[in-house]
Amino acid sequence: MRKILVVAAREFIATAATKAFILGAFVVPVVILAVAIVGFRFLLKEQAPAVTGSVAVIDASGRALEGLRKRLLPEAIATRNREMAGELAEDLEDRIGAAAPGVGESVRTAIDSEIANVPRLTVEALDSTANVENAKGPLREGSAKDGGLQALIVIAPDAVERATGSNEFGGFELFIRHKLDDRVESEIRNSARDAIKEARIRAAALDPAELKSLVEVKSPRTREVGPEGERDSVSELRLLVSVGLMAMLMVSVMVGGQSLLTTTVEEKASRVVEVLLAALSPMELMAGKILGQLAVSLTILIVYASAGGGALAIFSLGYLIGAMNFVYLLVFFLIAYFTVGALLAAIGAAVNDLREAQSLQTPVIMSIVLPYMLWLPISRDPNGMFATICSFVPPIAASNAPTV
Repeated sequence: MRKILVVAAREFIATAATKAFILGAFVVPVVILAVAIVGFRFLLKEQAPAVTGSVAVIDASGRALEGLRKRLLPEAIATRNREMAGELAEDLEDRIGAAAPGVGESVRTAIDSEIANVPRLTVEALDSTANVENAKGPLREGSAKDGGLQALIVIAPDAVERATGSNEFGGFELFIRHKLDDRVESEIRNSARDAIKEARIRAAALDPAELKSLVEVKSPRTREVGPEGERDSVSELRLLVSVGLMAMLMVSVMVGGQSLLTTTVEEKASRVVEVLLAALSPMELMAGKILGQLAVSLTILIVYASAGGGALAIFSLGYLIGAMNFVYLLVFFLIAYFTVGALLAAIGAAVNDLREAQSLQTPVIMSIVLPYMLWLPISRDPNGMFATICSFVPPIAASNAPTV
């Protein structure tokens, strides 16, 4: 046993004492956290230049042009953005408001900063008999930043009222300038669609505002009822925590497993293993190497788990993960590591060249990735037959364990 521990200690020190390991294990999480907190805050303040130009409309129906003109006014676009901000903020507050107070206000603030940057578009009406190819000509000239024609909308004659003998409405075609901002494209497309929809409602002698109030139903805040009482549901956040645990598990296991494979092949290629086998048995050598790289993987897991737990605590979300979650993470980490580590160690013992090892480790990597592909159907029905069967397959059971 002493020989195994000596090999394990040497393996751990040889891997963890390197500058590359320290950089990857400790500096990278700090950089990611700094970028997430500081960098994104400045990047989100950067605004794309407002698009200015015109939108040509060939309205063969003769009923949707005025509605489209009103919807593309800068004031109308800004009003819709405010409404969208309010709806999104209310939805976020309903879903995770209790977990992250102020998230709704943050969304409103972010969208309010974009309201002043709405596109300045004017609608130009073309004759309903105009040639479409000729109308598209200005779109081929210049760029979106130069102003001028930005889009062409062609509305079908039966877009508002069905043609005689037909049970379906017509639609519209949208042609845009090359590399037009996708947000402006969506605004134009949605405005055209909504203008046609409103024209259809009016053609049916109905009030669009009244019809909208009839079909919209506000979603209530979801409440979880359990032995401890009621509380706001935060299932979306718990899902993200599960994804984070899966990512930490995979990263930590792969770091140690890959090092185990590499060092085994290198020692065989340099014939160092012959000297080692003169002092201890092959079983003691491999057991020590596996335990040493286990300590390396565990160090990575502890660092990233601590960083993740600290981030949750900073944002007052620490209750999403308890002490038992870390206990389970440790247990399933051991299962995953010994499963994957044994496979990679076997590959390292079977080959003499890293190129051969890379070819043989492809099936092992696929067996590790497969559970992440099966994670969604398993998480939706964790007690179903499919999940039960997969729980007896070592790679799938080990990799998906933290989500149970």
